[in-house]
Amino acid sequence: MSCKPQTIRHAYLEEYEVVAALAVKCYQQFEDQIAPGLWPVMKDWIVDTTKLKNGGELLIASTHESIVGSIVYYPPNLESHQLCPTNSSYAAALAVLPDQRRKGIASSLLEACHELAKSDKSEQFCVSASSLMTEATMLLLKLNFQKIPRFERVYGFEHNLFLIET
Repeated sequence: MSCKPQTIRHAYLEEYEVVAALAVKCYQQFEDQIAPGLWPVMKDWIVDTTKLKNGGELLIASTHESIVGSIVYYPPNLESHQLCPTNSSYAAALAVLPDQRRKGIASSLLEACHELAKSDKSEQFCVSASSLMTEATMLLLKLNFQKIPRFERVYGFEHNLFLIET
């Protein structure tokens, strides 16, 4: 059942704390699967990313009741995202509340970032996903992203890069 969120928009500054907590809640499902002691490191990365400590643009998905998802978009050629090809945009920290999944929210967030990448004249739009993130991997492949095995280990697990032309 697909139920598009009411709104995809840039987050307001006063929403950053709420979005950081939401993203941590979404990623907490991996806490028991990553190497012991690495959850606090991953949690800090999630919070820093959603609070835009490394730049980017925070987008949210909201219903008429609340924020249900988020993603951070990075324009092309940022030094902090060297895993992407030159002149490529990147998205990180895709998060959708567990009870809101499979309703088209993640697809809508990714599409909004893809549109930003097009407007930024990026050659490609990139997303990375851990081998633990099987739902995200299936979604990216369904959306016609090309999987580029990177075999980089982050939190003890392989991460792959997914690309789509803009």
